[in-house]
Amino acid sequence: MISTQLKDRQIIELSGKDIFQFLQGLLTNDICQIKDNILQYSVMLNARGRFLYDFFIFLSDNKIFIDCRSDKIDEIIAKLSIYKLKSEVLITKNEKMKVFFSQNKIKADFIFNDPRSSNMGYRIYNNNDLDINSDISFYHKIRINNKIAEGSWDLTCEKSLILEFAFDKLNAINFEKGCYMGQELTARTYHMGEIRKKIFIANISNISQILSSNEIDALSNSADFLKNNQILYNNEEVGIILSAIIDNNNLLALLLLKYDDDILNKDLKFRDHLIEIN
Repeated sequence: MISTQLKDRQIIELSGKDIFQFLQGLLTNDICQIKDNILQYSVMLNARGRFLYDFFIFLSDNKIFIDCRSDKIDEIIAKLSIYKLKSEVLITKNEKMKVFFSQNKIKADFIFNDPRSSNMGYRIYNNNDLDINSDISFYHKIRINNKIAEGSWDLTCEKSLILEFAFDKLNAINFEKGCYMGQELTARTYHMGEIRKKIFIANISNISQILSSNEIDALSNSADFLKNNQILYNNEEVGIILSAIIDNNNLLALLLLKYDDDILNKDLKFRDHLIEIN
């Protein structure tokens, strides 16, 4: 069994009679479909339809729990508080609950199938520590191999379009729900097929010949260390690296590339080294 604590995630707790109505107008998914024992993945966009935050959401005892990036939690609470207006909603930071990933079911306060993909195992929430036997790089390895972009590891706040990162394939968007912030651009892009960029996986061998030892060490601590490094074709930028990890002297990375029908056959380069994508 492989399990790890996701220390980059933290929990916001919402209570009050207006919590569903309040969140329904802010998130891309249909919050009204949430029931006990269901974990939902959703996104908050800005008014221009650009990415702000991604959330895992579940319901228990008439309270909604939001799993979000820990380095953004105060910003998110402040943002939600702005939109609360006169809604009867209490927004607090849950200081006790911790977030874990596991490939197998384990005993915990809350355990859910990851809603993005059956290959992502279980997302677990517990008020106490659990036995873990892996660091977060294993979680990123599974995520990258399944072409799953996640939050600010891969997307850029106020800039990224979530359809370019295939969030429609991650069960993060409900195209039949009513209006929500940023809906117009998202719906138009989806229905008209105006997606100019797509994500790909790159596995780059002999990485010690490309990266310095300091860069390799930095990647061991942060999967977004190489984020926004250029991918070139004929000396012109055609994309960027998103999240990446070191895996047996190889660089396993998500890329965001300008899409055309011949992209898989092009001689793409990272720091003058040819790379293969899929």
